[in-house]
Amino acid sequence: AVALWTAQAWAHGCDVVCYFRDRGAPMAQELLHSGLFRHDDSLDRGGAEVAGLELSGRPNSEAPAPVVLLHDYESLWLYDAQPHSADANYWDQMLLFYRVLRGLGVDVDVRHPDQDLAGYALIVAPALQVMDETRAAGLTDAARQALLVVGPRTGFRDSTGRVAPGGQPGPLAPLLGCALRNFDGMRPGLICRVGEHTVEIWAESYAPHGGTVVERYADGPLAGEPAVIRHGNATTIGAWSASLVRETLCGLLVEAGLPTRELPDGVRVSRRSDIAAWMNFNEEPTAISDGTTLEPVSFELRPG
Repeated sequence: AVALWTAQAWAHGCDVVCYFRDRGAPMAQELLHSGLFRHDDSLDRGGAEVAGLELSGRPNSEAPAPVVLLHDYESLWLYDAQPHSADANYWDQMLLFYRVLRGLGVDVDVRHPDQDLAGYALIVAPALQVMDETRAAGLTDAARQALLVVGPRTGFRDSTGRVAPGGQPGPLAPLLGCALRNFDGMRPGLICRVGEHTVEIWAESYAPHGGTVVERYADGPLAGEPAVIRHGNATTIGAWSASLVRETLCGLLVEAGLPTRELPDGVRVSRRSDIAAWMNFNEEPTAISDGTTLEPVSFELRPG
């Protein structure tokens, strides 16, 4: 898999890939770690893959993506310190959105929410619990030229970790056009529904303040209350539901004019310059929609 991982790194924008280890360690806690070379200096499996890898002459230009996923460590620390639901955690909520985007063949940048977000067509903020006036102003400015979607518990806390003044979503309220009404941290096995979508782990509802209700809870304690709100370019999703997130993101990608392509599980595509790296992380051959088949644990470079 070393060649596959190397191609993935290049396709995501890396100019240099370094390997650890060069040789297997002869001592201490790493003596069972493999390297590119074995203890007798012969090529190990990873070394043989790297030796046969041909990426020279490929473009090392920037690889800008049309979609950006926002990640914030302070939100991570606070989220995971008080998840309030046995199965809730920051990374799973992030992946709830990221998996959908990559499974649709969309290239995604990952950036801090306080960086310049100009140039993106879709901004995805799955789990930004921490929100202050400066961050809210930056997101509001970015959303004038891009679509924005946020996930549950967005803007729940201020920069000190306290509940945002006036409650969630704090200073994002004018942008999102809603305010938190109720939330339920759901025990394992407990579900409710938004339309035909199954909701688990977390459910929150909103009071619209200028926003339009897109979806409502169909049953459970929040029945009839808004689960998804749209206000201008901003969409708020309050339900932990993979299918609801997928449906919402699919609609926003179409609205943004971004092409999508349904990929099989375990297959990803990334574009750099005019080349697309098609990657199969499965241990069996996998057919894709153009009729071709990717070999197990392999990649192909094709015109992008």
